[in-house]
Amino acid sequence: MRKYVIGTLLLAAFLSGFAGMLLRADSAPEFDDDEMTEEEFDDDEMTEEEFDDDEMTEEEAIEFFLRAERLMAKTAQGRFILAGEVVDQEGNRLQDVRISLRMTQLIGLGWNTKNTFESIVATNGMFKVDVRPYAGITLYFRKDGYYVEEENFNFRSADVPREAEIAIMEGKEVEVEEGVVRHENLRVVLEKIGDVTKLVGYGGPLEFLAPYERETPGGVVVDFRENPVPYRERVLKRIDDVNDVEALPPGGVSIVADTDDGRILTHTITHGQWDRLDRVYPQVLRLRINDPEGGFVLYEQEEGKHARWFMKRAPAEGYVPELVLTAEELHARWMMSPSRGTYFYFKTGGRYGKGSVGEVLLEDGGTRLIAYVALSLQPDGSRNVDTGRR
Repeated sequence: MRKYVIGTLLLAAFLSGFAGMLLRADSAPEFDDDEMTEEEFDDDEMTEEEFDDDEMTEEEAIEFFLRAERLMAKTAQGRFILAGEVVDQEGNRLQDVRISLRMTQLIGLGWNTKNTFESIVATNGMFKVDVRPYAGITLYFRKDGYYVEEENFNFRSADVPREAEIAIMEGKEVEVEEGVVRHENLRVVLEKIGDVTKLVGYGGPLEFLAPYERETPGGVVVDFRENPVPYRERVLKRIDDVNDVEALPPGGVSIVADTDDGRILTHTITHGQWDRLDRVYPQVLRLRINDPEGGFVLYEQEEGKHARWFMKRAPAEGYVPELVLTAEELHARWMMSPSRGTYFYFKTGGRYGKGSVGEVLLEDGGTRLIAYVALSLQPDGSRNVDTGRR
């Protein structure tokens, strides 16, 4: 058991990366008042025989790591039983769907991995996978005329009693119940590739300058009259007063924030389970479009989905000239993976598009707001904004 404890400490130090750490001399505590006498120090020293008796030999160290590998193989990998159906967007089962499997095993103590690949066919729209022992598995569903769908499954450590772990580390043969990841009613929906189009990209870092030490709130706005090819920066125009409709470019997009005493009103949101981070937002961000017939329609995005992929056809009506976003709304959508932002449709000059507000920054003591706004416009006047999965 003593060697097990020593070996465990050795492994913990090795895995955490602290084995080679040296204490700085200037951080060492002072013991002047409580120094041990030479006799006391000598009396507490380990004898050479005691020290040698506690050391692990090379053979023992190798055996220890082999046992640790066996422990990981029993607790960090397991069996995957996955089954279900593959359907189209109308719920009809699809025939002859090719399913590629990528199965991941842990090598050694988990520092390296090994991938194994296999393929099956769901001939009648149904599939079943039963494999072991793996730490994770990814399924790719492919059919001509449809987008590839990906499903990921990971193994969580098996619930092994502490006594069994110790027994394995001591070299004993222990029966451990195999962990199983089981999903037998999966429903995978393949989306048909539609009428994919190409939009013209506008946008960039829009700015709002609060009226602090200046007479009017200025900023940087988007001017759709300019050609963004090959330099998108040319569509960004700096103006002295974002509230002056006559100064704004027709159909242009601008941002405005609520202010008080010449500074932008802010709201701080703390997030993160372990690393508590503060993100500062404007209390309210207003996205405006200088077109009485145009405006914005907020897109209701979903967690786990790329919002841009699913924005295919702009609505014909329902547009508002000002999109009002609170700090809470901006933060919630920014934290929504994988889209990271607030997505919307827009209409300007009789043309349709889709866009997003990404990262929002406050600078210069709360007097300058920068919002990264992406705008993609359909040049042919149609409401088709399907850009596919790219």
